[in-house]
Amino acid sequence: MAVLLVSAAVFAQGFGGDTPSVRWEVTSSLVEEGVYRLSFKGEIERGQHIYGVDHPDNPVSVEYTSSGTVLPNGPLKEASEATVFKGERVFFHEAVFTQDIKAKEGTAIEGVITWQACTDEMCGFPEEQDFSITVSGATATADEGHQTLISDPEDESQESRKGLWSLVIEAILWGFAMLLTPCVFPMIPMTISFFLKGSDSVRQGRFKAFMYGLFIVLLYTVPISVIIGLTWLLGGEAVTADIFNWLATHWLPNIIFFLVFMVFAASFFGAFEIVLPSSWQNKSDAASGKKGLA
Repeated sequence: MAVLLVSAAVFAQGFGGDTPSVRWEVTSSLVEEGVYRLSFKGEIERGQHIYGVDHPDNPVSVEYTSSGTVLPNGPLKEASEATVFKGERVFFHEAVFTQDIKAKEGTAIEGVITWQACTDEMCGFPEEQDFSITVSGATATADEGHQTLISDPEDESQESRKGLWSLVIEAILWGFAMLLTPCVFPMIPMTISFFLKGSDSVRQGRFKAFMYGLFIVLLYTVPISVIIGLTWLLGGEAVTADIFNWLATHWLPNIIFFLVFMVFAASFFGAFEIVLPSSWQNKSDAASGKKGLA
């Protein structure tokens, strides 16, 4: 069996930085006349792992974009041994996948390999990268785009940290930008006026404003922390990561969130009015006249 060609190493963005979670190298070898075996060898970043081809949520997959010139001759297979980690079959350090294809000699095969990497605590965004390789009967030669990268893991770790801080700063800036949206900006003078004019002293106003901001933060963090804690206690880290990754990436919860927000939008535009039960309104009105933190 003759090795034919090595394509360029391919890269994509990983956990918020410029370094991909997996470095892929694609090779081709002749199986029989008109049938070639593509081998996808991935070097996985330290502390991360990927799943196999049969995982329900985060599988490694390959899609060919060559129009009408490539026919898969069987499914994508795992050619390296998986490790059982928290009840899941995963790959650490290195993973190899193979797939046989039918193609003519000299065919340029193009496609996209897709994967998702996880750590012990969380999963990153799905990553994908194009690849290109030409199959022929010639001796193995390097493609023009082939690169051999030798890098220092410590430097890569520093770059990853820089990328993470850049992401945090960008998120903060976008948060400030959200203040300029029509549904938030008009609330700023109303809120400030409430604390300044509704308090007996400046100190009391500052205290109320601080508690107002604190409880908004708690409202968004405490419930989700409780849910995360319960899933972690019942199923462990892997189950927790899979559940929240499913919520973030699967079409069903995203469609449900979309429909809920569309209902609220229609209500805001006057299509109908969402009214709380009268008993809730009465209790809320009675509580609004009371003084104190509660």
